[in-house]
Amino acid sequence: MLIDNLNVFSDSQAITATADSTKKVNLNPGKLVGKGEPLLIDVRVTEAFNNLTSLKAELHQSTTEGGTYSLVPGMSETILLAGLTKGATFKGIQRLARGATGPWYKLVYTVTGTAPTTGKIFSAFVREIPDSYEATQYIDKGKTIA
Repeated sequence: MLIDNLNVFSDSQAITATADSTKKVNLNPGKLVGKGEPLLIDVRVTEAFNNLTSLKAELHQSTTEGGTYSLVPGMSETILLAGLTKGATFKGIQRLARGATGPWYKLVYTVTGTAPTTGKIFSAFVREIPDSYEATQYIDKGKTIA
């Protein structure tokens, strides 16, 4: 899978409390991105989580990078701790919703329960999402790991 670094929200970002993605992504301004060809989003656990009850990932949009962000309708999913194992994906938000108007996007990760001391996320707009990663295909700061 090819990944454009300009489309990456989180590159093995440690989630120890509710937080925004480390990066914001600018999709082509002036176009209604949610109305064209389907755009995919890969939100994947690269290190298993502990302690928390659940983690919610939401895609938010804004008209400017520093502006006010709001939830893209239908782009939210919560996964319980038992499902937050290495390689797990947020399948419920893999396709950019038709309500997306952008051009600026970020992910918001909301922790419910006790703050985790382990747990990392990779997320990006991508061209394809594999059904599952095999050994040596996990992404961790630009490197593949077993």
